[in-house]
Amino acid sequence: MKKNENHLNIVGDSYLSYIAASHLSAEKRDISIIDDPSYRFGEIYGSFISELDKYFMHAWGKDKEIGPLKNIEKYLTPKPLEFSIDHLKICLGQAPFLNIIELLRKVPSFFKGLEEKDKLIKDIVRNSDQFDDAYYNFCRLVGANIFRYKSFQNLLIEDFLAHCPDSFKKIYEVFADAWFTYSKSFNEGDRTKKSLMYLWRTIYQNKLSVKTSEFEVFHLILVMLGPTYQIDQQLFKDDCKKEKGFNTFKGQVLNFTQRFGNVRSIEHSSKNGPMETNQLFILCSTPPEDKVELARIYPGYTSVLLRVKNCKDYDFINDKLYVFGRSGDLGTRMSFWTIHRNNGELWISAKVKKENAYKIEFDLPFVKEKLTRDLAYFYPHKNLRPQFIEKKQGHDFYYQESNWNSFTRVKLARIPVSKKFKIFDANKHRFRKIKNANYFGPLKDGPLGLLSLLMELKDCQKLIPR
Repeated sequence: MKKNENHLNIVGDSYLSYIAASHLSAEKRDISIIDDPSYRFGEIYGSFISELDKYFMHAWGKDKEIGPLKNIEKYLTPKPLEFSIDHLKICLGQAPFLNIIELLRKVPSFFKGLEEKDKLIKDIVRNSDQFDDAYYNFCRLVGANIFRYKSFQNLLIEDFLAHCPDSFKKIYEVFADAWFTYSKSFNEGDRTKKSLMYLWRTIYQNKLSVKTSEFEVFHLILVMLGPTYQIDQQLFKDDCKKEKGFNTFKGQVLNFTQRFGNVRSIEHSSKNGPMETNQLFILCSTPPEDKVELARIYPGYTSVLLRVKNCKDYDFINDKLYVFGRSGDLGTRMSFWTIHRNNGELWISAKVKKENAYKIEFDLPFVKEKLTRDLAYFYPHKNLRPQFIEKKQGHDFYYQESNWNSFTRVKLARIPVSKKFKIFDANKHRFRKIKNANYFGPLKDGPLGLLSLLMELKDCQKLIPR
């Protein structure tokens, strides 16, 4: 086996792995990406991008000369979101002026501090281009500044507010007041609002929780006001590979071979001999439990994917991502579900509690029955009788709560210390701690969803010993 002190293996085949590989390729490392279907990101976390994420990536590509990141818009398609909670429907992910008008009209109680809302709506409509331009310019400035000058060790809410237009600052202030009021409320009349808060945080920040800080609330309202996009992962990955020329391998990771607390090689189904490694990155939601053990995993939710057979009965479902929840369900066995079209197919993703040794068969009968009831509830005049022709385990993962987060308004939630690995040693037939591996994904419990992960990846070279 050829000795190579600069060999990095990245397990996981999402576009995020290709960003990391492109970023590190400037250091003349021998980089391989291993495409094992067991190491995947979920349907939302792995493919949906906010306006702020987009400008962060653009600055990254411009500064580090990574073509696909510099031209990130080439790979993005608008993907609006429709939230349905009880009998309330809110459509976001559109142009900024449409999003703020939708929020002001559908949930005015979140913006009580804004006087004369009807006049404000008329002013926004009349000056929609100015409102949109101010939003895009602010995201462009903040996204670039965060990439160039900030890490989670020195990122503060003041970094957002310093350049924030007065109109957006006022929107944030009244929204934050309402957020912290409702988050502590036990009033029965606030259940729908509180449930809507849960769904917003879950989709935009990958957390099924209303416990948060002012910093996270500012990020939340900022991304809620902007468009959302879906990335063409395959096209992005193909272009990264053409530009940087790293190796890719399809197949299953069979075993990790360890020595003195470090992974030294990987046995892989597509290669005759072991793959040497000096550094291992794992990018996915939840690694296979028989191969990788991460310290400290909180209770959370995973996804069950079901492909709908009778698609013609759902012609009212267009290219949006539809998010459904009922105020009595959040925190229960099946908290919420989504439905979207993908290459002409219609997929439902049910978010269910993940227990130890979880298997999809445990939940299928309950999930199908619950979806039938919910479709009748949300579309009472459609007479829908869902039939499913394919099922599979999804890769989404959402933390239900986090004991390091806080209700306090001033506390800045930071990414915790990198989680420690244990990897199964086939020779010793037990899990053993390792030193030369790093995990990137939602189990890190980052406060800002995808942006948290992007900020970690931009500094990933610091994790590799010189």
